[in-house]
Amino acid sequence: MPLWRKIVIWLLLVLLVLLIALIVICLIQRKTPLELAEDFRNRKRLEGALVVLEPLPQSSEDEEISLTNLHKGRVYLSDLIPAIAATNSDAELVTVWRLGKKNIDLRCLKGVIFVNTKKINTDELFNEDIIEIGNVKLQFNWIEHQRPSETSSGQTNF
Repeated sequence: MPLWRKIVIWLLLVLLVLLIALIVICLIQRKTPLELAEDFRNRKRLEGALVVLEPLPQSSEDEEISLTNLHKGRVYLSDLIPAIAATNSDAELVTVWRLGKKNIDLRCLKGVIFVNTKKINTDELFNEDIIEIGNVKLQFNWIEHQRPSETSSGQTNF
């Protein structure tokens, strides 16, 4: 048998194994190959929204900023909200994967930033967290990412 036929046969076998693997993954995930490809493209993108609480925006359109619609994996808050530039502080939102789960982190770039009244340098954001930068107050909303319950301080209830 010529060498080129052996190569073609092995390539076909490899393609068949890859096709079977794709079918199994699609069945397990219950998604089409196109949906899997879309999930893979979106895995590094920010999700959720920021709601401007203070100062109140001039138009209701500026009240909520969808991070999902930005299609970015990293964004500076001063680019999204002009009032932050006047505070001489800035932070960035970035997508981070930990233990196979997508998280959104807030990283302080300059100035002082508070999340839920705690001063931070870097902090993982959860649904309904309040971000304070100078006189600007924002609420981070990401419904699928609730804050885990606080662990008890050694006390047990009977």
